[in-house]
Amino acid sequence: MQTTVLIEMFTTLLVRRKITREALSEKFELSTRTITRYIDVLSKAGIPIESRAGIGGGYSLPDDFKLDRMLFCPAEYGRIARALADTEHLYPDALNRTLLDKLGADPETLRQTAEAGKPVAAELEFTLAARDRIAAWLGEKSIKKSGGGIYRASAELPGMHNLVRKLLSFGADVRVLAPEALKKEILAECRNILTKNE
Repeated sequence: MQTTVLIEMFTTLLVRRKITREALSEKFELSTRTITRYIDVLSKAGIPIESRAGIGGGYSLPDDFKLDRMLFCPAEYGRIARALADTEHLYPDALNRTLLDKLGADPETLRQTAEAGKPVAAELEFTLAARDRIAAWLGEKSIKKSGGGIYRASAELPGMHNLVRKLLSFGADVRVLAPEALKKEILAECRNILTKNE
């Protein structure tokens, strides 16, 4: 099964209100039986595809369907939502507003997402246990040996929210030296995790 076809099929369902199995079969040059299997895979993945048989039937997504923001990093989501919001006046139809609604975008979310997607100049200190993973992430050139089995790295990293989660994935093997805002975000997330697990 081709992931590209699944993504394109999902995108087609997002853009078109309704499409028949035969139209999908023609578009993707697959048998109608294969299209049914692909639709089943998308449904099992949690996409609420509605299917109606007969004349006027076909596959569709519910009118109130919203695309899960977790599919995008904050920078990607922000770019898509901002582009849609900024170009809304260029089109006579309401498609941009419909897409923004499906993304669940509101002005405050757009502002927060733009902030979250800004690059962060981070300085990290880490142990030998995390060295290979840090090298794979940031590149070998960014790593300097500090002594005593401790290493340091400096890098311009995208998006505070995703960065906090990435750094937490290293556990106690990584310590943030700068910026202070990143340290505070990590501490806040750790407190949140503790609170939820007490």
